[in-house]
Amino acid sequence: MTDLRWSDYHHLVKVGRKVGFTEDFELIGWEKKAKENVDKWGLQDLGTLLLATQEELSEVAEAAQPHLETKNVRLNRALCNTVDVGLGVQQIHESTYEDENGEPIENPPTFDFSVSRNVEDVSTMNEADSRSEILDEIEDEVQDTAALLIQIQAAIERERE
Repeated sequence: MTDLRWSDYHHLVKVGRKVGFTEDFELIGWEKKAKENVDKWGLQDLGTLLLATQEELSEVAEAAQPHLETKNVRLNRALCNTVDVGLGVQQIHESTYEDENGEPIENPPTFDFSVSRNVEDVSTMNEADSRSEILDEIEDEVQDTAALLIQIQAAIERERE
């Protein structure tokens, strides 16, 4: 791991402001794109949004992969696998959520969020506490993902210079 230089922080702050974060990093910019998505697709459940995110991340990998060089074959294969997974998700998404014109279908299938699934010892917690803990864990991972997206945007900005 390399130490961050001051210029790296500068890129992160620059990108943060570019995408609409205020100085204290409250999100105000990407909301426009999110609103456009909601206007088109409606409010979507967590599972559907995770699939859409995977598709978008693999599109980023697909666009970048031909221009990235590494001597580590495993890293290159992992990036290619990311693209492959996204293509599979895209095919499923298009056949499940879109009509023949690429427009959203009415009453698409959804994922149901269940607390009791995959919780080892539900008896020690009430359902509200379990639900809250699970959602907190998911939210922590979303925050990690959001931070990485800002870092990806900063890396793009560095390449532009």
